Amino acid sequence: EKRRKQEEDRKKEEEKRKEEEARKKKEEEEKRKEEEEKKEQLRKEVEAQKEKEKREEEEKKLKDKENDTKDNFKVDLIAMEAKQKEKFEQMEEQQKKVFKDLEEKQKKDMQELELKQKKDIEELEQKQKKDIEEIEEKQKKDMEEMEKKFKKQFEDQEKDTKKLIDDNIEKIQKNLKETEEKGEHDVRALQEGM
Repeated sequence: EKRRKQEEDRKKEEEKRKEEEARKKKEEEEKRKEEEEKKEQLRKEVEAQKEKEKREEEEKKLKDKENDTKDNFKVDLIAMEAKQKEKFEQMEEQQKKVFKDLEEKQKKDMQELELKQKKDIEELEQKQKKDIEEIEEKQKKDMEEMEKKFKKQFEDQEKDTKKLIDDNIEKIQKNLKETEEKGEHDVRALQEGM
């Protein structure tokens, strides 16, 4: 019965450990998906901003074409292209920085998560080990108590048996003595009668 209970306890601890590992893995996957979605959203926003800037620049270009002279248009176009180039360069730098920061954060979060997971597993293993030691200690104690109990029962039984034998011997000796006394009395009576 005790062995069966110990096995059940061990299986329960194993199931708990597996559930904990599965939960940690799920958390990690959800966090990774969330970071990927954020990255994708940011990329879309940057692309949309680029398109908006491009449209605005093209509209301005067309407007300038209609309103300005050929020379002014050339000057404006050159200035616009330079400005546009500068804006795109700034945007690309900003995008690179954002992606780099995001990757660094993601890397840091993953390291923290792995560290926490490792710590949780170690704590779980320590708890498991402690529980098993406690079960084994209790079993040992129970066995010792049982041995003491059996030993006492055996000693009590031996005492009872010895007492019973001693009582029977005493009874037999008493009966023999009484029989001898009766025999002597009968012999005396017979002799007196003669």
